[in-house]
Amino acid sequence: MKTIVLSLGFFLGFFGIVSGQEETLFDNARVVGAFGGPFVEYSQILGEQGVMVGGGGALQFQHFFIGGYGIGTKYPETVYNNDRLAVDIGHGGFWLGYTIPAHKLFHLYVSAKTGWGRIQFKADRNDKDRDAYYSDRIFAFTPEAGLEVNVTDFLRIAVTGGYHLVTDVDNLPASYSNEDFSGFMGGLTFRLGSF
Repeated sequence: MKTIVLSLGFFLGFFGIVSGQEETLFDNARVVGAFGGPFVEYSQILGEQGVMVGGGGALQFQHFFIGGYGIGTKYPETVYNNDRLAVDIGHGGFWLGYTIPAHKLFHLYVSAKTGWGRIQFKADRNDKDRDAYYSDRIFAFTPEAGLEVNVTDFLRIAVTGGYHLVTDVDNLPASYSNEDFSGFMGGLTFRLGSF
């Protein structure tokens, strides 16, 4: 809960500073387009390697974009009290990014996803939410950086590396912690739209 309050305070404070001065970040910024698309993150969770799949969309300013995302996975499994349990993880929230020089074929791509979600341990992947053995609300933060290529006028593909940080793991059995769900990641992002 403390992390959620601090994150909310950061965003409100940031936008308060930006909008409370005579000269602001968005004074000369104009929306030049919008995009949406899927992305894939390859990482390690509970010692297993696999992918998280998600998607998002944003408004594109000149070099900066702001929007939202959602991502999830069902690949990890864990053994607890001699029971093999399926692990579902999902989260969503804000997506911020920056590309420069965006008009070049290859250019720098930096993004950060900040969101809230849930981890669930289930006996069967097809069980409904209410049938989860354990469930915990989480906060996730994923900064990444890499290269993006302009494939066409409407398609850009970014290859990135970063860190997937998960916090607030406190309602699962005591042997599980934030570190079990956090780690380095590699990403592939497809942005389709108007730039």
